Amino acid sequence: MVFSARELLDIAIRLEKNGETVYRGAIKKLSDPNLSLLLEWMADEEARHPLFFTRMQQKLTLQPPHPIA
Repeated sequence: MVFSARELLDIAIRLEKNGETVYRGAIKKLSDPNLSLLLEWMADEEARHPLFFTRMQQKLTLQPPHPIA
């Protein structure tokens, strides 16, 4: 199966959002404040990544497709 760049970016965005959800869910189950802080940092990082991938998608939209030789 071959994915387009847009499809790969969509998958990446979903993975990052899922990761954020998992980390935030784990934080609620922990009693160790140090581990909670680490997971919170990781969740925050995961939350930032979709913005990066979305910008990449926008650049794809602005660029005309390359003809196949």
